Amino acid sequence: HFRGQVVVESMFTELVRTFGLKPGDTMVFGGCSAGARGALYNLDYVPGMIPHGIRVVGLFDAAFWVVTTNVILPQQTAMVLKLSNATARLGDRCLAHFPDPDEQWKCLYGEFRAQFISLPFIVIQSQYDSFQLFTALMHMEPYSPTEWAYLHKFRAAMHAALQAIPAGRSVFSVGCWLHCATENELMWERPVTVQGGLALSLRDFLAVTLVKANFEAKAFGVKLIEQCVGFQCSCPGAAQQ
Repeated sequence: HFRGQVVVESMFTELVRTFGLKPGDTMVFGGCSAGARGALYNLDYVPGMIPHGIRVVGLFDAAFWVVTTNVILPQQTAMVLKLSNATARLGDRCLAHFPDPDEQWKCLYGEFRAQFISLPFIVIQSQYDSFQLFTALMHMEPYSPTEWAYLHKFRAAMHAALQAIPAGRSVFSVGCWLHCATENELMWERPVTVQGGLALSLRDFLAVTLVKANFEAKAFGVKLIEQCVGFQCSCPGAAQQ
Protein backbone atom coordinates (compact mmCIF):
# COMPACT_ATOMS: atom_id res chain seq x y z
CA HIS A 1 0.00 0.00 0.00
CA PHE A 2 3.02 2.33 0.26
CA ARG A 3 3.75 3.44 -3.31
CA GLY A 4 5.41 6.80 -2.74
CA GLN A 5 8.62 5.87 -4.56
CA VAL A 6 6.69 4.78 -7.65
CA VAL A 7 4.60 7.95 -7.54
CA VAL A 8 7.70 10.16 -7.45
CA GLU A 9 9.34 8.29 -10.33
CA SER A 10 6.13 8.47 -12.39
CA MET A 11 5.86 12.22 -11.75
CA PHE A 12 9.31 12.82 -13.19
CA THR A 13 8.58 10.60 -16.19
CA GLU A 14 5.51 12.73 -16.88
CA LEU A 15 7.42 15.99 -16.48
CA VAL A 16 9.92 14.87 -19.11
CA ARG A 17 7.45 13.25 -21.52
CA THR A 18 4.55 15.69 -21.34
CA PHE A 19 5.97 18.97 -20.07
CA GLY A 20 9.37 18.87 -21.78
CA LEU A 21 11.70 18.90 -18.77
CA LYS A 22 15.14 18.81 -20.40
CA PRO A 23 18.88 19.35 -19.82
CA GLY A 24 19.63 22.97 -18.98
CA ASP A 25 16.38 23.41 -17.05
CA THR A 26 16.25 24.02 -13.31
CA MET A 27 13.77 22.05 -11.23
CA VAL A 28 12.72 22.88 -7.66
CA PHE A 29 11.60 19.72 -5.86
CA GLY A 30 9.89 20.22 -2.54
CA GLY A 31 6.75 20.48 -0.49
CA CYS A 32 5.26 21.46 2.84
CA SER A 33 5.14 19.40 6.04
CA ALA A 34 4.82 15.70 5.11
CA GLY A 35 5.41 16.62 1.47
CA ALA A 36 8.60 18.43 2.43
CA ARG A 37 9.85 15.43 4.38
CA GLY A 38 9.17 13.22 1.37
CA ALA A 39 11.15 15.60 -0.82
CA LEU A 40 13.96 15.62 1.74
CA TYR A 41 14.29 11.82 1.65
CA ASN A 42 14.13 11.67 -2.16
CA LEU A 43 16.19 14.68 -3.22
CA ASP A 44 19.53 12.95 -3.75
CA TYR A 45 17.82 10.21 -5.77
CA VAL A 46 16.16 12.63 -8.22
CA PRO A 47 19.10 12.94 -10.69
CA GLY A 48 18.78 9.21 -11.35
CA MET A 49 15.13 9.67 -12.41
CA ILE A 50 15.59 12.52 -14.92
CA PRO A 51 17.85 13.29 -17.90
CA HIS A 52 21.42 14.31 -17.13
CA GLY A 53 22.04 18.05 -17.10
CA ILE A 54 18.92 19.22 -15.25
CA ARG A 55 19.73 21.33 -12.18
CA VAL A 56 17.87 20.17 -9.08
CA VAL A 57 17.33 22.02 -5.80
CA GLY A 58 15.23 21.03 -2.79
CA LEU A 59 12.69 23.27 -1.05
CA PHE A 60 11.75 21.95 2.39
CA ASP A 61 9.00 23.92 4.15
CA ALA A 62 8.26 22.77 7.73
CA ALA A 63 10.23 19.54 7.30
CA PHE A 64 12.47 19.96 10.32
CA TRP A 65 11.29 17.84 13.21
CA VAL A 66 13.68 18.23 16.13
CA VAL A 67 14.30 15.94 19.08
CA THR A 68 13.18 17.38 22.43
CA THR A 69 11.55 15.86 25.50
CA ASN A 70 8.52 15.11 23.30
CA VAL A 71 9.04 11.48 22.22
CA ILE A 72 5.90 11.18 20.09
CA LEU A 73 7.41 12.23 16.76
CA PRO A 74 10.63 10.15 17.03
CA GLN A 75 8.54 7.11 17.97
CA GLN A 76 6.15 7.80 15.11
CA THR A 77 9.04 8.08 12.66
CA ALA A 78 10.52 4.78 13.81
CA MET A 79 7.12 3.11 13.43
CA VAL A 80 6.65 4.55 9.91
CA LEU A 81 10.06 3.26 8.86
CA LYS A 82 9.17 -0.21 10.06
CA LEU A 83 5.67 -0.17 8.60
CA SER A 84 6.59 1.22 5.18
CA ASN A 85 9.99 -0.48 4.82
CA ALA A 86 11.42 2.79 3.47
CA THR A 87 14.99 1.47 3.55
CA ALA A 88 15.54 2.38 -0.13
CA ARG A 89 15.41 6.10 0.75
CA LEU A 90 17.55 6.26 3.88
CA GLY A 91 20.68 7.36 2.02
CA ASP A 92 24.01 5.56 2.06
CA ARG A 93 25.85 8.34 3.91
CA CYS A 94 23.17 8.58 6.59
CA LEU A 95 23.07 4.80 7.04
CA ALA A 96 26.85 4.74 7.41
CA HIS A 97 26.51 7.26 10.23
CA PHE A 98 23.61 5.39 11.88
CA PRO A 99 24.35 1.69 11.29
CA ASP A 100 22.36 0.56 14.34
CA PRO A 101 18.88 -0.52 13.11
CA ASP A 102 17.39 1.10 16.20
CA GLU A 103 18.75 4.49 15.08
CA GLN A 104 18.03 4.34 11.36
CA TRP A 105 14.76 6.24 11.82
CA LYS A 106 16.98 9.31 12.15
CA CYS A 107 17.56 9.12 8.38
CA LEU A 108 13.86 10.04 8.02
CA TYR A 109 14.17 12.95 10.48
CA GLY A 110 15.05 16.36 9.07
CA GLU A 111 17.35 17.38 11.90
CA PHE A 112 19.63 14.42 11.17
CA ARG A 113 19.12 13.69 7.46
CA ALA A 114 19.94 17.22 6.31
CA GLN A 115 23.57 16.66 7.27
CA PHE A 116 23.93 14.01 4.58
CA ILE A 117 22.12 15.51 1.58
CA SER A 118 24.46 16.23 -1.31
CA LEU A 119 22.31 18.45 -3.54
CA PRO A 120 21.59 22.13 -2.72
CA PHE A 121 18.43 22.83 -0.78
CA ILE A 122 16.43 25.55 0.96
CA VAL A 123 14.90 25.13 4.42
CA ILE A 124 11.92 27.28 5.41
CA GLN A 125 11.13 26.68 9.05
CA SER A 126 9.36 28.45 11.89
CA GLN A 127 11.15 28.31 15.22
CA TYR A 128 7.77 27.79 16.91
CA ASP A 129 6.52 25.13 14.53
CA SER A 130 2.83 24.94 15.39
CA PHE A 131 2.44 21.30 14.36
CA GLN A 132 5.27 20.03 16.55
CA LEU A 133 4.35 22.24 19.51
CA PHE A 134 0.66 21.39 19.39
CA THR A 135 1.57 17.70 19.17
CA ALA A 136 3.54 18.13 22.40
CA LEU A 137 1.29 20.53 24.34
CA MET A 138 -2.14 19.73 22.83
CA HIS A 139 -3.49 23.26 23.30
CA MET A 140 -2.88 26.93 22.52
CA GLU A 141 -2.21 29.71 25.05
CA PRO A 142 -2.37 30.24 27.99
CA TYR A 143 0.60 28.07 28.96
CA SER A 144 1.85 27.00 32.36
CA PRO A 145 5.42 27.87 33.47
CA THR A 146 6.45 24.31 32.61
CA GLU A 147 4.95 24.64 29.14
CA TRP A 148 6.65 27.99 28.56
CA ALA A 149 9.94 26.35 29.49
CA TYR A 150 9.24 23.66 26.90
CA LEU A 151 8.52 26.30 24.23
CA HIS A 152 11.85 27.98 24.91
CA LYS A 153 13.66 24.65 24.91
CA PHE A 154 12.04 23.73 21.60
CA ARG A 155 13.13 26.98 19.99
CA ALA A 156 16.69 26.48 21.22
CA ALA A 157 16.72 22.98 19.74
CA MET A 158 15.39 24.31 16.43
CA HIS A 159 18.03 27.06 16.40
CA ALA A 160 20.78 24.49 16.93
CA ALA A 161 19.44 22.21 14.19
CA LEU A 162 19.19 25.05 11.66
CA GLN A 163 22.64 26.42 12.50
CA ALA A 164 24.06 22.93 11.96
CA ILE A 165 22.83 22.74 8.36
CA PRO A 166 25.95 22.47 6.17
CA ALA A 167 27.35 25.48 4.34
CA GLY A 168 26.07 26.06 0.83
CA ARG A 169 22.44 25.48 1.85
CA SER A 170 19.91 28.25 2.46
CA VAL A 171 17.67 28.80 5.49
CA PHE A 172 14.77 31.17 6.18
CA SER A 173 13.58 30.87 9.77
CA VAL A 174 11.42 33.24 11.79
CA GLY A 175 10.27 33.35 15.40
CA CYS A 176 6.61 32.70 14.58
CA TRP A 177 3.95 30.22 15.66
CA LEU A 178 3.46 28.85 12.17
CA HIS A 179 3.46 25.74 10.00
CA CYS A 180 4.03 25.82 6.23
CA ALA A 181 5.11 29.40 5.53
CA THR A 182 4.77 28.95 1.75
CA GLU A 183 1.01 28.55 2.29
CA ASN A 184 0.73 31.65 4.47
CA GLU A 185 0.16 35.02 2.78
CA LEU A 186 1.68 36.76 5.81
CA MET A 187 5.05 35.23 5.00
CA TRP A 188 4.96 35.97 1.27
CA GLU A 189 3.95 39.60 1.51
CA ARG A 190 4.81 41.02 4.93
CA PRO A 191 8.45 41.64 5.81
CA VAL A 192 9.53 39.94 9.00
CA THR A 193 12.60 40.62 11.10
CA VAL A 194 15.52 38.32 10.40
CA GLN A 195 19.24 38.24 11.16
CA GLY A 196 20.16 41.40 12.99
CA GLY A 197 17.07 43.45 12.16
CA LEU A 198 17.04 42.98 8.37
CA ALA A 199 13.41 42.82 7.15
CA LEU A 200 12.62 40.37 4.36
CA SER A 201 9.49 38.65 3.17
CA LEU A 202 9.61 35.08 1.96
CA ARG A 203 9.17 36.40 -1.57
CA ASP A 204 12.29 38.57 -1.17
CA PHE A 205 14.28 35.69 0.27
CA LEU A 206 13.41 33.29 -2.55
CA ALA A 207 14.21 35.97 -5.10
CA VAL A 208 17.73 36.11 -3.67
CA THR A 209 18.30 32.38 -3.26
CA LEU A 210 16.57 31.06 -6.38
CA VAL A 211 16.84 33.84 -8.93
CA LYS A 212 19.98 35.82 -8.18
CA ALA A 213 22.08 32.92 -6.91
CA ASN A 214 20.94 30.68 -9.79
CA PHE A 215 21.73 27.67 -7.62
CA GLU A 216 25.48 28.19 -7.86
CA ALA A 217 27.09 26.72 -4.75
CA LYS A 218 29.31 29.75 -4.11
CA ALA A 219 26.33 32.12 -3.99
CA PHE A 220 23.56 29.84 -2.82
CA GLY A 221 24.14 29.48 0.92
CA VAL A 222 22.06 32.26 2.51
CA LYS A 223 21.09 31.66 6.14
CA LEU A 224 18.56 34.04 7.68
CA ILE A 225 17.74 32.73 11.14
CA GLU A 226 15.71 34.99 13.42
CA GLN A 227 17.54 35.99 16.60
CA CYS A 228 14.84 38.12 18.27
CA VAL A 229 13.86 37.50 21.89
CA GLY A 230 10.50 36.18 23.04
CA PHE A 231 7.58 34.11 21.83
CA GLN A 232 6.19 35.31 18.48
CA CYS A 233 8.89 37.98 18.50
CA SER A 234 9.03 38.45 14.72
CA CYS A 235 5.33 37.84 14.00
CA PRO A 236 3.34 39.41 16.86
CA GLY A 237 -0.33 38.58 16.72
CA ALA A 238 0.15 35.87 14.09
CA ALA A 239 -0.34 32.83 16.29
CA GLN A 240 -3.80 32.11 14.94
CA GLN A 241 -2.82 32.57 11.30
